[in-house]
Amino acid sequence: MTSKELYWAAGFLEGEGCFATYGSSSVSAAQVNKSPLVSLQALFGGGITHRKTYQSKHRPSFQWYANGPRAVGIMLTLYTLLTTTRQKQIIKAIYKWKKLPGKLKKVPCTKHNIIRCRTCYNKRKAKEANLRRKYGGL
Repeated sequence: MTSKELYWAAGFLEGEGCFATYGSSSVSAAQVNKSPLVSLQALFGGGITHRKTYQSKHRPSFQWYANGPRAVGIMLTLYTLLTTTRQKQIIKAIYKWKKLPGKLKKVPCTKHNIIRCRTCYNKRKAKEANLRRKYGGL
């Protein structure tokens, strides 16, 4: 993921996104045009659903969503790029998510997250130490 893609996602979700906890943490965005949602899915994973319209004057739309630990990872990744209003929504959503009983709370370790698990952190540190020994303290 490039910084340009990350900033685009932050800007898009700032205007069109929803950060909440409804039984599980959730990040979502709805659009009539499916292409920006496909881009979000390519960046962060998640799913896209087709939303039916119940009023004749409304057009059918699509919704991108990510739930659970993946949503928390997205929230934490984008947190510093969003306005204080969105940051407050993220804090509230994560706080509610942490209080959920029996839910998996480990943020997934993927290349799309700036948050890493302890195992990956230790592996990366060991690899860096080996490179320093091999190449004389880079």
